[in-house]
Amino acid sequence: MIKLNILPRERKKTLKDKRFFEMASKKAFFLLSIIFFYAILVTAENLYLKYEIDLSDNLIANFSKKDDGIDKTIQDVNKKINYIDDTHKNMVNWFVFFGDIKDMKPDGIKINKISLSKQGNKIAIAGFAATRDELVAFSDKLKSSARFSEIDLPFTALLSQKNITFEIKANIKNYESKKSQQN
Repeated sequence: MIKLNILPRERKKTLKDKRFFEMASKKAFFLLSIIFFYAILVTAENLYLKYEIDLSDNLIANFSKKDDGIDKTIQDVNKKINYIDDTHKNMVNWFVFFGDIKDMKPDGIKINKISLSKQGNKIAIAGFAATRDELVAFSDKLKSSARFSEIDLPFTALLSQKNITFEIKANIKNYESKKSQQN
């Protein structure tokens, strides 16, 4: 069977662009769904912690009226409050963390995957760069950032001038942004 390629170039380009935008829309919807789910989880946790604090405040108020076992109750409430405080201190604001990475990224860089290892404080950023200059600029911004150290951009990623697939590895020095450190 002979296949004829009779579609005009404009129509081919239109079909190719349409497929690209459909794929990009699906990926954006998936990413927004994940962000929405995370926001719901954080909101639920925040409400739960507020409930626990209110409950602790009520317990303190009720037990301050009673003389029996007041010291033990206050100690229990203080332990709960300290637990809640420790939980909040150890939380990482991932929206700010990924937002800072997005702000460092030049327009010609498309990030496909970010892998994190909090135990080893390591990050791997994989993606596509339109040009070598944009990839070098992104690597330089990561190096100058207070968040990352030991940026590893393989030399092989710099061999091509355009259309570069890359994976940058780094150590995470700091999970907090400059804005939250100032507060």
